[in-house]
Amino acid sequence: MSAGVGEIEKLQNQLGARFDRQEGPVRVLDYGDAAREERALRDGVAITWRSWRGGLRVTGQERAPFLHRLLSGRVTGLAVGTGGHALLLEQRGKVIADLDLWIDEDQILLLADTRVLSTVAAVLQRYVLRSAVSIEAIDDSTVVLALGGPGVTEVLARVEAEPPTQGGLVTTELDGSEVRVLQRSREPWSFEMLVQAADAVALWRALAGAGDVIPAGWTASEVLRVESGIPAQGAELTGSELPQEVRLEGAIDFDKGCYLGQETVARIHYRGHVNRLLCGLRMDEAVAPGDRLICGDRPTGQVTSAAVSALLGPVALAYVRTDDSEPGTVMRTEAGIKAHTVSLPMHGAS
Repeated sequence: MSAGVGEIEKLQNQLGARFDRQEGPVRVLDYGDAAREERALRDGVAITWRSWRGGLRVTGQERAPFLHRLLSGRVTGLAVGTGGHALLLEQRGKVIADLDLWIDEDQILLLADTRVLSTVAAVLQRYVLRSAVSIEAIDDSTVVLALGGPGVTEVLARVEAEPPTQGGLVTTELDGSEVRVLQRSREPWSFEMLVQAADAVALWRALAGAGDVIPAGWTASEVLRVESGIPAQGAELTGSELPQEVRLEGAIDFDKGCYLGQETVARIHYRGHVNRLLCGLRMDEAVAPGDRLICGDRPTGQVTSAAVSALLGPVALAYVRTDDSEPGTVMRTEAGIKAHTVSLPMHGAS
């Protein structure tokens, strides 16, 4: 851990953070009141240390065509300051990683769950060969913060920062630090910020002092993720899923040329179907990942993520049989907890 990352963790301790240190990078669960943090993300403004998000820098003259040949989404032709959504697939079409990308002046940034970044880097590196391309991990030199909620643009205005357009990137200077402000197309309620680790504490304090901004942890962020149907690495994405099963067709450009896994994905798109789909569920009671689901008298699927929403109550994501995926379908867990499918994003998601 770099000294800069150590300082941002020290600040979280001072703010009363409750940590999860069980697996992967340390993450803040909450600051003592997850429901209040969730309300801030829905109705106000909250700041989050996204220690579970990291990235790769792809540089070199051939970086755009190189990534265009490998990733499922369009890369060439994107203007500086814009971004996109793409998948890295293996040859059989299974999802290795769900990626957000942005076109910077001299690099392309790829952001994803930290647990999959080394795999992404290794796969990409395998195809570099003689291409004028270099792949570098952001690692501990950079911290990812997020500012979320309907009051975000007002807070950015108070610190004289220009927000990017949807799915875009803006490089700005905040409190003397160079900051890249990014917006994922799937998270219109928040902006991610890349800042040098040594400057992260100063940026946090500048943003927190620009209005009624409260710290929010992973628990509150997870509620909005589940409601929005955004798949997570290790939960919905384990390396065994096809893009259509995860409802990630929006990350695929079906009109462009070859990319890894194209043959299988295109065949399903034009001539086939999948046997299961990722669905949103509203539950009568809280459930847990791994809980099995029954529709009628037959098994239909399994819960992959679960949360308790202050707005919607117990909610979950699950893979269920395609025949049982229509909104309103009633099912139950093996323990008898009733559930029904809902459209994604769920009603009430920010």
